[in-house]
Amino acid sequence: MGTVSDNQLVINSINVAAAQYKQSLVGRVFLYVFEGNMIEVAYHETEFRHLTGVATNLTAQSFYDKAVNGILQQNQVFFDARHPRHLCRRKMRHIQNLSAVANTALIVLKDVSTATETFHFAFTELNFTLCLGRDIDLVTGQPKNDYYIVKSLRDGDMFNRSLYQYECNYIFSRQNDERLYDTICYSDGKASVEDLADEVKAKLSPSIIEVPLGEKQP
Repeated sequence: MGTVSDNQLVINSINVAAAQYKQSLVGRVFLYVFEGNMIEVAYHETEFRHLTGVATNLTAQSFYDKAVNGILQQNQVFFDARHPRHLCRRKMRHIQNLSAVANTALIVLKDVSTATETFHFAFTELNFTLCLGRDIDLVTGQPKNDYYIVKSLRDGDMFNRSLYQYECNYIFSRQNDERLYDTICYSDGKASVEDLADEVKAKLSPSIIEVPLGEKQP
């Protein structure tokens, strides 16, 4: 059994991560460009609970809301056979760094297989991996939109579980109610925005098409 202080450390980590998740990821859509490919990704409030690795009787939205507001309680989080404490401890080492997937050099993994599921794409910065899948309508079984959403946080890089690996060249973002991407979050400095494929540039605001090579917008 863990001590009360152990549980409080978990709660503190979750609260900090939730605040960063909201500030850096929620409410924006991100365009990841990698070796001639691109995908769009949204980070939903209701996916946050699953990323923590803890068990709870709270709904996904309630869990997120309490964590963001710093009022998640120790008696609202527990561990069981499906949510072991040791796994949560490993995830806690990474969860406060989730914002790195919006502004850091990443490797994009394609067709990542786990014991229970195959994910279309995943991002890794070597210490942890975020697995992505479609946002599926539970009634129709069809994707709700063209975006990918975060489905799982895994410890480690998962290179050996993916079929393909690509270097991320650019990360762009926009508010989710805007049509065009207006912010450069990351560039590997190897190519200018003007050199990107036409299908990528069609999604970008004219204000960033002529940003000099390697320059990151404020």
